[in-house]
This record gives sequence, structure tokens and C-alpha cells, in this order.
Amino acid sequence: MSSFTLKMIAIICMLIDHSCDVFVQHYSIGYVIGRIAFPLFAFQIVVGYENTRDIKKYLERILIFALISEIPYAIMIYNYIGTLDMNVFFDLFFALFSLVVWNSKQIHTKSNILNWTIKLLLIALMCFLSEILHFDHGTGGILTVLLIYIFYPFELNSKRREKKYINYNKIEKNKENNNGINIRNIKMNQTLRIVLFALVMAILSLSRFISFIPIIGINDYILVVMFTYLPTIFMLAYNGKKGPSLKYLFYAFYPIHITILDILYYICFK
Repeated sequence: MSSFTLKMIAIICMLIDHSCDVFVQHYSIGYVIGRIAFPLFAFQIVVGYENTRDIKKYLERILIFALISEIPYAIMIYNYIGTLDMNVFFDLFFALFSLVVWNSKQIHTKSNILNWTIKLLLIALMCFLSEILHFDHGTGGILTVLLIYIFYPFELNSKRREKKYINYNKIEKNKENNNGINIRNIKMNQTLRIVLFALVMAILSLSRFISFIPIIGINDYILVVMFTYLPTIFMLAYNGKKGPSLKYLFYAFYPIHITILDILYYICFK
């Protein structure tokens, strides 16, 4: 699967989820299907981070679309839940910034232990802010991106990547900046890496929705976890290729489809 294919799966599942939010109810089959979307978006943030030539512009682009999307998103979320939350682009912005922090060189001191303590505290602060500001995915969203970055076995598709799409120097630089702590620097059997990644994603999927059990029941919880874990299989099927380049279309789809849903809601129900 190319990045284009993964993005298409993600936006279709997201559209189904949001459409059911507006026209059916929040916890529905659309919500279950929608759990496929965010892990794939998180994976694309990791892939984008690996390949970007300008991380500042990448961060700026995500922040701009976060600001553009917030008004239509706030209208939609208030209609079906009655609260004001921050849209998923803010999750992705904080998550991407957490990767920058994770791979940064010595922040303050030459002490490796203190350096990593500062990094982890900064990431913890971002997680805390994501919760108090009511980000769409909160701490779970940031950790999803970070764990995919740390544990995903990129060597599965590195040989198949397009030379124009991958920046090998960037990857090597990132490895050096991690001072040997990142699991990606550890020599490991490819099969073991796959199993480790699958296990980490399984634990993440199980833990993210545990608090939902009293609300949706154990059977629906199991269903939600299954669909949250399904993108792990799609990630492992990633072939390292970009596919058709429709970068801004994918960014723009988010605020556009939410705005259309807002308009349809007012036409149908107001």
C-alpha cells in the first residue's frame, strides 16, 4: 500500500464517522469504522517527518489547517456532544512537535540522563495540555504517533522506497540524535521487530478505550479495539511509495467535509 492508498482509507473512514455523528448518533457503527482513521493519519505524520526537507514548514502547514478547521469542527462537535473541543490537526501538530523534541540534540546539558529527562517532561507537558484543551485524541493521539515512530519496522520497505521520496540522510541523522536510546537503533531480527510493533499497537488499542467500557459495554469495546488495531495491518503493508501527489487535497478535505456536514445539519434539523 502506498501513502496515497492509506490516506484514502483514512479519509473515507473519517467521513463515515463524522457523517454518522451528524445524522445518526455519536456511538454508532460509523464511530467504530472511524477508529481506523486516526492511526493511519498518525502513521502518515511519521512518514512525513521522515521525509520532510523542512520540519518548520511542515509544522506551520499543520498549524494553519488546525486554525482553519477549528470553527467548522467546533460547530459540528457542539451539535452532537454539546462541548467545545480542538480538532485533530492540533493533535497532529503536538504529535509532530513531540517527534522533534524526541530527536533533538542536547537541549540544555551534556548529561544524557538529564537531557532525556527534559525531553520526556516536554512531551508529558504536551500530553497534559492536549487533555486540558480538549484535543480530539489528547494524550492517546500524541503517544500513538510517538510509538509508531519508535517501533515501526521501517526496514520492511526501505529498499522499495522511491529515491526522490525518502531522505536517507535524514533517517541516519535522526538515529544519531537519539544517542542509542531509540529502539530503532538496536539490531534486531526483522520478524521480532514486526511482532514487537504489533504487540505495542495491540496494547495501545486496548488501553485507549478502556474507560469507554461503562458507556458502550464490553462487546462494543472489543469491536472498537478491533477496528482501532486494524490499521496496524495496513501500516505493515506499506510499500514505502508515495503514490499520486495530492498533498493539499488531503489537508483541505478535513475542513471542507466538516463545513459541508455543518451546512447539511442546519438544512435538515434547524
